[in-house]
Amino acid sequence: MNNPTESIVNVWLQEFNDPRHFTRNNIYVHRKSHKDHGKKIMGGLGPEIDIISTDGKKYYWIEVSVPSRPFGAGGHKGKAVARDYTKKFTNEKLRYISDILKIRSVNKWLIYSPKFFKKTSNEEEIFRETLLKKGIKGVSFDNVLKEIYSGLNYR
Repeated sequence: MNNPTESIVNVWLQEFNDPRHFTRNNIYVHRKSHKDHGKKIMGGLGPEIDIISTDGKKYYWIEVSVPSRPFGAGGHKGKAVARDYTKKFTNEKLRYISDILKIRSVNKWLIYSPKFFKKTSNEEEIFRETLLKKGIKGVSFDNVLKEIYSGLNYR
């Protein structure tokens, strides 16, 4: 499904990163038919990988989790939110990346909304540190927007 925030992240990767990225987005992991207790279970579309990109040297698996209608600071706990977001990086998706796309080494990024956290707390920092322990770089959507805006050279 096309998400406006994914489109903005694509523009950021392709136009405002140095080096620029080539991207492929909304990749569905197809599931094969299989038998479960003798009953045939049909395959079909599985989970979706938001963005796979490359800068020509490295590959990046990017999941975007920014609500289109963000709610105010809810005072969420960094570790709890990180635990939920790491579920987006499933083994099923990783197998698809390595087996089908033939990408052996991939950097994981999560684009997130800082609106989940109160500005007066350090929960966002705890959130990013928790992600890093799982091998995922947390990138604030606010920073993406700031880089795009500064790159437009509006005066």
